[in-house]
Amino acid sequence: MPSRIVNMTIPEDLLAEVDEVARSEGRTRSELFRTAVRGYVRKRREAPKDSRPLLSRLARLAVKGPNLAAGDLDGMIYRRRAHR
Repeated sequence: MPSRIVNMTIPEDLLAEVDEVARSEGRTRSELFRTAVRGYVRKRREAPKDSRPLLSRLARLAVKGPNLAAGDLDGMIYRRRAHR
């Protein structure tokens, strides 16, 4: 399968973790990123279509913040399900 080089920006601390995991598993960074992206795409494809916007919002919150209490997250999910 043809491949393409992709440049991306990753925080230094995350990259250090990626390198540590790759080294411990005897893999390259590229192999680790490909595996992670494949898993993300597969999960997204398998998620019910009506839950995708919520999952996307939650993913953005997880990356950008703010810090949420578990109860706040439960409330967001409950309100989303109530509007179906």
